[in-house]
Amino acid sequence: MARKNKVELRFTPTNASYAHPIEAHFGQLRQFTVANSHHANHTVQTRALHAYLRWRNVSARHPVTTRRTPRS
Repeated sequence: MARKNKVELRFTPTNASYAHPIEAHFGQLRQFTVANSHHANHTVQTRALHAYLRWRNVSARHPVTTRRTPRS
């Protein structure tokens, strides 16, 4: 069936993920907005999530400004 539909199957290890580069951000998001939290409702939780994302976007460093230049 895969050959008929011109699909190539690729097997990956069980601990691998194609979304791996983005998964690093979810751990921090979960830690700062969900872990040990007791939000009254989803609206309050959404506000906490948005506050974290605003902080994260302001605090993020641009790769060009953090790149170290080799010393001569």
